[in-house]
Amino acid sequence: MGMLRRDIWTTPEGRQVVWMTLTSWLLVLGVYQLTETLSGRLGWLYDIPMDVPAVVLVALLVLPAYPLVLALHEATPWQKWLIFFVVALVIASLQSMVNLAENRLLGVIPRFDAAHADIIRERFARVMQGHFYKTFANITLIAFTVQVRDRAADRMALLEVSARADRARLAALRLQLNPHFLFNTLNAISSLVGAGRAREADEMIERLSDFLRQTLEEDVDAIVPLGQELAALDSYVAIERIRFGERLNIELNVDRLLRARILMPSLILQPLVENAIKYAVAPARQPVTIALSAWEEDGLAVIEVRDGGAGVAVDCGSITSTGLGLANVRQRLETLYGDAAALEAGPDANGGWRVRLRFPPAITSLS
Repeated sequence: MGMLRRDIWTTPEGRQVVWMTLTSWLLVLGVYQLTETLSGRLGWLYDIPMDVPAVVLVALLVLPAYPLVLALHEATPWQKWLIFFVVALVIASLQSMVNLAENRLLGVIPRFDAAHADIIRERFARVMQGHFYKTFANITLIAFTVQVRDRAADRMALLEVSARADRARLAALRLQLNPHFLFNTLNAISSLVGAGRAREADEMIERLSDFLRQTLEEDVDAIVPLGQELAALDSYVAIERIRFGERLNIELNVDRLLRARILMPSLILQPLVENAIKYAVAPARQPVTIALSAWEEDGLAVIEVRDGGAGVAVDCGSITSTGLGLANVRQRLETLYGDAAALEAGPDANGGWRVRLRFPPAITSLS
């Protein structure tokens, strides 16, 4: 009922109904005139000045069915068909009266009186049948158009709700990342201060400030170039280097062209490197290299983080008390890309542990 507004005919849907109705009735007139021409009867040429306005008026009589269709939005199918049938009869009767008036003006019916009752009834019955079929079909077409539009609107509403839910989910995952990293870093700063390493503690605080400023200024569901993601990762690695010194080596194998071409969720590489540091660098007494590589394969971007540690197994589905780890990355990829993305993790053939991401490289926003 809320659709019955005064401006109903100025809406795109209202204008579509008007043009659809006028076009269909004028098309019927054109087909009639074509058949008359093919039969060698050209009398319709003299009736054009009267036929066209009459057909337009007959078509306009159908338009009140549009707000009726909207009002019957929640009616059962049987109720709708019954009402459409009755309304088509009423409208067809009015349309037939218009045609009788046209016949009178054209002289087909000399006068509206008892003496010409037979011709009036014959003319009325003949046009009434045709008008009923065409009007019922017209109303059905209007109802179908409204139904298709409503279903499309419902589908768009569901997609929007789904997109909002995905954004909220991504926001939650992203916002959980910073406390996780912050918790570990503050513990490291506290340890440095307790060990009397004030200069290193000050440097770590400065690096932490740069990293948080760089990451918190982004939207929680931001999609960034690989180059920007590597810059944020560099800030994080600078903090960890203060903790581990020469035990931590980072090796980048990323083509410069890919840094601009590959687009990806922001802060998705940091958990992978953090995971490698936690399980490969932290327990090691010798220097450990973490290699980050990127390439394109079969239309997908491939990002690999591989460490030279002892190859300790990591449960990709686990969520520890201090953070989300690889589960966070997996969930973000599934939210953004669905089945088009994958996260693979396992022992590397050359020793150590390897995590590989695959995802479409050209996504620009969450839709």
